[in-house]
Amino acid sequence: MGKKKLLFLMLAVVLALSLAACGDGSASTFNSAGTTENLDYTSDDVTGGKALEQINLFDLALSQEGGDAVMKLTFVQGSEVGGVTQSAVDDVPAYTISQMPEPNRLLITMEGISWQDYRIPQNLLDYAPILGMFQRVTNVASEKTTLELYINLANAVEYNVSSEANVLTIRLHEKADAEPSQGYYVTLNAFNEYADGRLGEDLGLTPTLCADLNNVTLVSQKFADEAAANEFLASLTEKLSSILPERTPQLMELEAGVLPTYQDDVDVGGLEQRVVAVKDGKELKFPILAVDGKAIAKVPMENAYLVAKPVISENQTDATEELWLYYGDGKSEKFVEDYEFNKVLEAKFSADGKKLAIVEIVDAMNITYIYDKDTKELINVSEEGFGTNTSGMDWSDEGYTLYAITGDEVQQVMKYSLDGETKEFNAVEEQSAEMGALECVRGTLYFSDMMMEKIYSMDPATGERKDYTTGLEFSVSPTNDYMSILRNVDSDDGKNLVNELVIRPVDSTSKVPETGDHGPADTAAPGDDLPTDSAPPVVSSGDELVISHGDLIMSYVWSEDGTKLYYTVDKGSEEGTGQYYYSLYCYTVGEEAPELVMEVSSFEILSAVEENKLLMVSMYNRGGIYVPVTYILDLAAE
Repeated sequence: MGKKKLLFLMLAVVLALSLAACGDGSASTFNSAGTTENLDYTSDDVTGGKALEQINLFDLALSQEGGDAVMKLTFVQGSEVGGVTQSAVDDVPAYTISQMPEPNRLLITMEGISWQDYRIPQNLLDYAPILGMFQRVTNVASEKTTLELYINLANAVEYNVSSEANVLTIRLHEKADAEPSQGYYVTLNAFNEYADGRLGEDLGLTPTLCADLNNVTLVSQKFADEAAANEFLASLTEKLSSILPERTPQLMELEAGVLPTYQDDVDVGGLEQRVVAVKDGKELKFPILAVDGKAIAKVPMENAYLVAKPVISENQTDATEELWLYYGDGKSEKFVEDYEFNKVLEAKFSADGKKLAIVEIVDAMNITYIYDKDTKELINVSEEGFGTNTSGMDWSDEGYTLYAITGDEVQQVMKYSLDGETKEFNAVEEQSAEMGALECVRGTLYFSDMMMEKIYSMDPATGERKDYTTGLEFSVSPTNDYMSILRNVDSDDGKNLVNELVIRPVDSTSKVPETGDHGPADTAAPGDDLPTDSAPPVVSSGDELVISHGDLIMSYVWSEDGTKLYYTVDKGSEEGTGQYYYSLYCYTVGEEAPELVMEVSSFEILSAVEENKLLMVSMYNRGGIYVPVTYILDLAAE
């Protein structure tokens, strides 16, 4: 819940590319006969160009000319792909070209590059001595965005650099006197941490493409003997223990002109040593429920979770997922047999846990399935006419009737019944509905319209719809007593809209809990083991309590006993946040204010079976792809 946001954050994402596309611009090669005689070559740094802004590296073309590999880089201003008017420029941006030590690389640094619409030619390896390319983008928050283009080489080179109008030409010529040899290197799988500035160049590491021509790792200088390399390894390991303990450097021997092998097992091995939260200034590590898996639902009446696992093969991820069960005792098993989903958007169990409704993203459609735990039957109810555009869904309180906001061109509130021997579906009401959340509570349907920012109630027996309240989306507590609602409201100065998180009783027979009143459950244990830092006091507004106003709410979930609402807040550009970008709060029903639990590195949370526990889904780089990992947060950790 809480993932459709009023405010959208743009995160500076570092791009590491090999033979993949950088954008939707053109990729080309050219052939030209000619000679390289009378050209001056150097292996020293070369600088040139002009200080420009809003520049687009539009094209990168390759040719073989007189024994040289020739690169032509074409620049324009603006980007049609990026939605900005594109225009010609009469110069090239400021650049520096330098040669890096073995493993041999050429580094082209360009200033003011706001877009990269070029494509790396797929026949790159036809142009010796080039082995591959990748890039790093820095200073993305400023007008002076820097693009670093790394060219991996089979040998040391000399180069001739020239420019004409908006085209920069670089001719690469293998050095005749180069004597490459094997050597020892130290590698570290931490390119993303290096690219976003968390690791400095003072560690003595620089990036290089790996042998699979896809992944990028960090590499040391070449050491002639193993003893010297081991000495560097020991020193690096000690430095990393305080700044990046979850990463383990490795010693590797390489032949001349050979790229290092990417060791993806190093990524997985460091996950349990990864610091994922901070509480009272203390960094915390937590156990893992599922490596390479995202917990998406709890199994009713069991200490188990449904986990979506991406299908990973040879360091690549197919765009598919499998559904597994992970148990509290550490065991796991595949749940849905013989089927891989493209991307699971949502999954919900029936009240007895015997049926599972699944929404799968396929192209531009949201396809709905029902899986029977006992018979192992998987029914594609969208194929039967239930609708190919499903958003919110929930099961009836009893039996096996699935309600959903679904349809094809037009969405409606629909139901699919599996009670008895019959399987049938029909519309609950005839009028249209829009994308939003839906829950069934004590026989009443509640659903939201995110476009109109309204929440409705409905009797499914009659199809009568009533205005309930306003809101983008909502979540009902497991005890069906309270509803948490995310809204857009005016900011205090009235100049823009901000998030507001409120709770209210689900039906009119209940009252909003006052401070000191812990609601229907006496097990609230308000404030147990929580830090003293707190958010502003809650504000009562009629039958509602405002829990948070003005913060950017990223997600929110109820505890299993329905007495606590946990939510994450984006800390934005707040100074000193480091890698802990989100604050995790807990509001205990009846208390005067939410309490800050801890700072966390990911906002995606799921309630846990055990008391004072939450699940948190994070991402890590495995073999150049981002893969989910689910941690078990102990909220009472000291």
